[in-house]
Amino acid sequence: MKVQRIGFQSGSQSLDALVSIPSGNFSKGPGIVICNMHPILGGNLESYLVKNLSSILALNGIASLRFNFGALQSSDTNFMEAMAKDIISAVKTLKDWPGIGKNKVGLAGISMGSNVILNNLRIFNDLKGVFMGCPSVNVLKRSSLSNFKPQTLFMVGDRDKFVSSVDLNSEIMKINMSQLEIVEGADHTWTGFEDILAEKATDFFTRVFSL
Repeated sequence: MKVQRIGFQSGSQSLDALVSIPSGNFSKGPGIVICNMHPILGGNLESYLVKNLSSILALNGIASLRFNFGALQSSDTNFMEAMAKDIISAVKTLKDWPGIGKNKVGLAGISMGSNVILNNLRIFNDLKGVFMGCPSVNVLKRSSLSNFKPQTLFMVGDRDKFVSSVDLNSEIMKINMSQLEIVEGADHTWTGFEDILAEKATDFFTRVFSL
């Protein structure tokens, strides 16, 4: 796996990011933009949770871009809108990256990252697949997921104190095209369950991209 530190523009800010490319001959391959949880919960591009996800994806022939949200360091009062712009810029950056198939890009959000994605589903309707870990049930209720075209996989731990796995399951059961994985013993931060999240998310994307 080759890892390159880059900066990309989102509005007036330059955001820090790491692009991970699988080893070997990688051409027109799939790529995933990884969207962190909030920094208060340890979310950043160097956290073990997203670093491990990037590594497992690469081992299975999938590139990734992980980044730090710039909106959280800016004076913009509309954080959700600003973070959506960050994700849009990250997706464009990955689509334009050498070796990435322009129609082979997906999203992986965790906690806050999932919520931003859910709030802006119509913008990401051209992507192939979206993984969302422990999103807010209230944000899901307000979303337009029933009209979302990409394949989706949700995941939550049964010990998550912020997101009820029962309530999340109840909402997702209303939407035929979505799947939910409930991981026994995992909480909101996925501490000790990083490998399980990475493996299940990667399995999902290998099916999406028919690898």
